Amino acid sequence: MFALISLEYRLVPLQDTIIQALSSRVVKQIILSSLSTNSIINKLASSRIPNKPIKFSLITSANGYPLWGDGSRPLMLHSGTEYGFRVVVVDTYDENLDTSRLMDELTTISGVHRIYGLYAVNVDLVGALVKRSEELGRELAGNLYFKVNFKSPTLLQYPKHPRLNIRESINALYPYPMLLVLSLVKSWNSYEKYEKLGVAHAIYAPYELREVDHRIKPVTVHMGDVKERGFIGWIIYGLRTSSSRRMSNYVKLLELANYVGVGRSTTMGLGSVNVTAVFNNTESEIKGGSIK
Repeated sequence: MFALISLEYRLVPLQDTIIQALSSRVVKQIILSSLSTNSIINKLASSRIPNKPIKFSLITSANGYPLWGDGSRPLMLHSGTEYGFRVVVVDTYDENLDTSRLMDELTTISGVHRIYGLYAVNVDLVGALVKRSEELGRELAGNLYFKVNFKSPTLLQYPKHPRLNIRESINALYPYPMLLVLSLVKSWNSYEKYEKLGVAHAIYAPYELREVDHRIKPVTVHMGDVKERGFIGWIIYGLRTSSSRRMSNYVKLLELANYVGVGRSTTMGLGSVNVTAVFNNTESEIKGGSIK
């Protein structure tokens, strides 16, 4: 078992501030600079393990849109305007992880902080949520249609082929069910010690998690010295399976995505999604445009 600890913060710049194209770097700077180098959060953020159990979101505007850039123009935070961000930590119940100390660290971030040592911003904790892994899927259970909103650029990768000497990552520009489920299965198995999920879920996914409608577009996000191509938008999936076990696992994985994201670089806020159930609609109504 594991637990998802999600904390929401409000950020108000005290003067106009130009920030990096990947705004989660500002979030990470605020959090880590507020804590000692021996803090649990600093240790988690500096670890080299794949699928780190800490996620720094992109900064979001007041209406919830993540702020990011393709490098073509500066990204600006305006003085006195309210923004937000989220930090998610996955507690894997590791005996070396002190949960109470972890919560103490994350709940004492409030106050005035300096970005790049120059620009002052005020940060307040506005909400906290803890969800255990055995609770995942309950909110979405019993539904057959799910809308997945890819809020930030999503780098959903094709797995590297063992016979091809290709080292670079290759990103899909569309949320193929196999790649989506494979990404979530890998996340689940990296956090769950005992109840592992098989990659067969990804093999079944194209037949059982069917695309019904979508509005997906490719985008470019500037990440330090490189630019990556990914996608944003939304897609509606219809769940069709005769296996009650896989049905339960698909729904559980979809809700997990709300907290840890999908694809690559989720630690830095990419692949952030919002999965909701589409209630009381048939496939023909969805295709006919009744779902926006």
